[in-house]
Amino acid sequence: MSDIKKFFKKYIDAADVYSPGGILRVLYQQRQDWIRMMSNESPFEPSPRVVEAVEEAVHKVGWYYDSDFTDLREALANYTGFDKERILVGNGSTEILDMIFRGFINPGDEVILSDPTYPLYPIRIHVAGGKSIVVPKTLPNYYWDVKEIIKAITPRTKLVVIDSPCNPVGNTIAEKDIREILGQDVLVVLDEAYGEFADKQLTHLAREYENVIITRTLSKAFGLAALRIGYTIATPEIINYLTKIKIPFNVNYIAVQAAIAALSDKEYLKKVRNEIVKGREYLYKEISAINGLKAFPSQANFLLVKITKPNVTGTDLEWKLADKQVLTRKYSGKAGLEGEYIRITVRSMEENRKCVEALREIMREQ
Repeated sequence: MSDIKKFFKKYIDAADVYSPGGILRVLYQQRQDWIRMMSNESPFEPSPRVVEAVEEAVHKVGWYYDSDFTDLREALANYTGFDKERILVGNGSTEILDMIFRGFINPGDEVILSDPTYPLYPIRIHVAGGKSIVVPKTLPNYYWDVKEIIKAITPRTKLVVIDSPCNPVGNTIAEKDIREILGQDVLVVLDEAYGEFADKQLTHLAREYENVIITRTLSKAFGLAALRIGYTIATPEIINYLTKIKIPFNVNYIAVQAAIAALSDKEYLKKVRNEIVKGREYLYKEISAINGLKAFPSQANFLLVKITKPNVTGTDLEWKLADKQVLTRKYSGKAGLEGEYIRITVRSMEENRKCVEALREIMREQ
């Protein structure tokens, strides 16, 4: 056969592949004993209830489980206050987002994004055949330009995607602004992956607006990143529609039992959140005091840090920190960001202090 690619869909073949690792991907994977401040993971082990549930679940992995995940949806209903009929479970919130894009986008449809934002969005929009319409955020704090977002809505617009808290900036959109967007004749995806760390969440808007689709995850605050549990909250009509796209048994039994256990331990979640907020405040204060660095206020479990000292790049700082066994993520050159940046995940206080000490030493030498 001369050209196997003739069978490919051209717009999928032209799509990028999301790679979370960057230039230090091998180190991210291999140096698990180093300080992992690059992937917005929880620095804490999961709740003891999770460990117990996983150990028990192992004995039943030979069985097929309820593909509707009724028990987990009931646990999520108890956690969120929404009926289980308004909740759909996915293999991480990334799968939920992919379901949404594939379910609502026809080839040529437009989706409005605001850069800087989560780089997975445009990739999966492209795979679904859609076109990303980017409305740049406003300087100096990279806030959403709501008037321009609304102005960008056309008859071809299917979705507006808002991540709040935003990755990589860490800021949140004001409720009055998201309400203004929701007042338009368009579906709005509100990605609250980092919602547990924010002072205020906007999930409650799903009680008022039929055109909002909330996505959430247990990867961050609950510490279940490797088990891949995400969910969406929307109208029963949207949930039923997305269920037709969902692959049966899309979440494994061990992950489901772990998630149910994690949701039951509210004291653990409170403790984790308090520690992350305390660590975030410490990092923001200390990094802001280092000459040549500017930390952005954050409502997530990470901070975006701009390098203001001339001739120092995000790559330079990323590698110099790695020399000190601190793994971060450079964000220079990312869509919508002007200048040189790194992103730093909040870890335990001991690890946060080591990071600050390393940054002070490196920046003194520059």
